[in-house]
Amino acid sequence: MNLMVALEGHSDGWAGNKRHGYGCTTFPDGTKEEGKYKQNVLVSGKRKNLIPLRASKIREKVDRAVEAAEKASDIAKQKAEIAMSR
Repeated sequence: MNLMVALEGHSDGWAGNKRHGYGCTTFPDGTKEEGKYKQNVLVSGKRKNLIPLRASKIREKVDRAVEAAEKASDIAKQKAEIAMSR
């Protein structure tokens, strides 16, 4: 079961320590619920499953892109040196 992290724009508030009324909830896994709650249950609305990107995965992609750019730069410098020596 997901724990609620953020509750935004919940107009009707809480009833008996449970979500009640219209609101938006964001869970730690990136899933969002928006709609009408009754006794802490989403009775009408949408549940959106967002795929969160992990910081480590993003870092790996950035590192690979930097390596590729450095390699491309080295190749360009070598080609420029060859062209100038002719």
